[in-house]
Amino acid sequence: QQLSPLKIVGSILGSDTVMSSVRDIDPEKEDFARIQAYKQLFTISPKSETTVIELSVNASSPELAEIRLKALIETFQQRLVTLREDETTRRSEFAL
Repeated sequence: QQLSPLKIVGSILGSDTVMSSVRDIDPEKEDFARIQAYKQLFTISPKSETTVIELSVNASSPELAEIRLKALIETFQQRLVTLREDETTRRSEFAL
């Protein structure tokens, strides 16, 4: 079975690392002691045959939904930078 880049990106978006960081800045974080409960607020759906990932979130208000989605996107982007830097470091160490 071939790994789809879109599914990999979706996995990173929904990872415990990303979701924990998003939960840490959520105004209602006290309501979600377990990361699994917090992750259930989000739906991450890679669309087959496209380069699109659909994101949706449950929240008590549209404003909170926007906060959560913006936090998810920003945290995801930061995580990608970290993963790329780690990969670059590993490759340069391997080349030595």
